[in-house]
Amino acid sequence: MRALNGHWMPEGQEEMGYLHAFIFLMLASLTITFDKASHAILYSLKPSKRGAHNKDDEEHSNYTNELSLMIFNRAQGELTVLGFLAFTIWMLNQAKVFDLAASFAYRGHEDSSHDAASTHEAASSHDEPEHSHRRLAELTFENIRASIGHHLPSNCMHMNGWLPTDGGSMLHIAEDIHVNLFLTMLAYFIILRCALFFVVRRLNAYSAYENRARSGEAERSSVAQHVKNMQRHLLLYLITDKEAVAAVNSVPDDIRAREVKTRKILSAAAARVSANQMTPDQLEALERELHVSIPGFLSSTMFEDIDQLIEFPSSSWALIILYAFFVLVALQLTCGRDGVYYLILISADAVWFYGTAYLSLRLFVHKIRLQRLPWTFVKGVLKPHSLWPAAFIDRLFVFSGPGFTGFVPWKSKPSEKLGLLFLQATMFFQLYILLETSTEKFSAEPGDLSLFDDGHLYLVKWFTVIFWIIWILPGLLEVFAQPPFVTTDELELLLENIHPAEPSHIFSGLVDTIKVKTALFKKSATDLL
Repeated sequence: MRALNGHWMPEGQEEMGYLHAFIFLMLASLTITFDKASHAILYSLKPSKRGAHNKDDEEHSNYTNELSLMIFNRAQGELTVLGFLAFTIWMLNQAKVFDLAASFAYRGHEDSSHDAASTHEAASSHDEPEHSHRRLAELTFENIRASIGHHLPSNCMHMNGWLPTDGGSMLHIAEDIHVNLFLTMLAYFIILRCALFFVVRRLNAYSAYENRARSGEAERSSVAQHVKNMQRHLLLYLITDKEAVAAVNSVPDDIRAREVKTRKILSAAAARVSANQMTPDQLEALERELHVSIPGFLSSTMFEDIDQLIEFPSSSWALIILYAFFVLVALQLTCGRDGVYYLILISADAVWFYGTAYLSLRLFVHKIRLQRLPWTFVKGVLKPHSLWPAAFIDRLFVFSGPGFTGFVPWKSKPSEKLGLLFLQATMFFQLYILLETSTEKFSAEPGDLSLFDDGHLYLVKWFTVIFWIIWILPGLLEVFAQPPFVTTDELELLLENIHPAEPSHIFSGLVDTIKVKTALFKKSATDLL
């Protein structure tokens, strides 16, 4: 073995064969390990009835396994795509494409260096204070560049001067980007799987309450009140919204007898609302007469949205490419001025934190308004409340939001699918920036090895990702199943999950009404005394 310019060179085929056999042995062992792990995960995702206490829990468990299997299959598909990317990079390297690109870059860099040398000689003839000031500025820029872990271009004399001047460096950058894409996709699917856990936990809580209510048990928990508020909100939507009333009155040919009865009850209630003849007592009777299966409706709509987030359509990749193109154009137009790339990263973080704060505020307002949703009558006319007020704010800040709520200026109604598209592309792009910056810290010098620096910004961003998993994603998917985001297909699903209430529900509703009116009577009597 001998070294040539710091690189290892084998003296014969024996040395190369030994190294080749050793690396092949290690990679083959890793292949077997990954294959066994893959089969173990697939086996664990098979449908199982263990741990299901009722039919709804069993159904949600099967949904979870099915979606988990979809996430796993999709992740395997991405591994295949990234494998082909690795093969493409290897072929380009074998064809000396990186060396060819580096040779062109070196030519441009040589011309730029010649002009820069002339400029430097002219600057050296100036007095010492000016030279010291310029050197101080250069050192300041180097500190900024080191703090964010990126190599920013220091001049714009020739764009080729920004590129590596050797094929090995270009190959190394391409491999880093390839690995970061893999890590980002892996992190994205892990986030979806964790969010799915919290979605199913919500649905199981709603199912458990409905099972207790079906058996006649009275309950005053926050979950019970939340389910009742959603039931009231959806019934109010079906008898006041014009499109919903039209869907109720259009009876399909293959409809079941029970659904016919449900539609007749809703149609009669909508007619009373239209004629301004609806009274509070009639609305309370409607609540007792019809039962809205919240778990059944939400499971259909929320799992459909998760299915869309699992699939990575070309439109999402197009939006991600648009984000990257914006970064490229910004650097080109500013000629890579000192700190521009740093400002771009700060702007991306600002969009992420703003979107997180804005969605959190929207979901909080929706929850508060749902809790206070009354049957409001103004001069005998029913006035339903909107749980999503001031939608113009969503349209106004759609690009800084960016469009997570589905309200866009070019559409009169919110688009749930468009909101999920913005969410998917933005989350992937932000995860790429976060992981790319974090992994660069691990590849730095030992003395500079620090993952969370610059005011612990990375740590805060990771905490926001956890917050998305636990609260924002499950909450947003639940809100997307309610007005004003209900689509035509979801409206039909809602009608399928409404049926005449069972005697236990009617009895429970009467008991609740009696308790409320008794409390009001006692309060009035106390005030009189």
